[in-house]
Amino acid sequence: MKKANFERINIIFPKQVAEKLRRIPVGSRSQLVAAAAEKVLEEKRKAGIYERLLELRKNQNPLPPGTIVKWVREDRGSH
Repeated sequence: MKKANFERINIIFPKQVAEKLRRIPVGSRSQLVAAAAEKVLEEKRKAGIYERLLELRKNQNPLPPGTIVKWVREDRGSH
């Protein structure tokens, strides 16, 4: 791993979490925390997109009946 790809930050954990982290080998702790943080950040990003789609949906007029079926049939016929 290249050192330039990393940045040291201080994070405060609840004691119970810190105790569990201390059980992880020293070389693996940062990787574990980084992977967990990345997963949570991605979930939050996706949740934000979902919320935005719901907002956009509220402001749009509904499609006429049969429109989606028509689009699917057109797509199937295109390839």
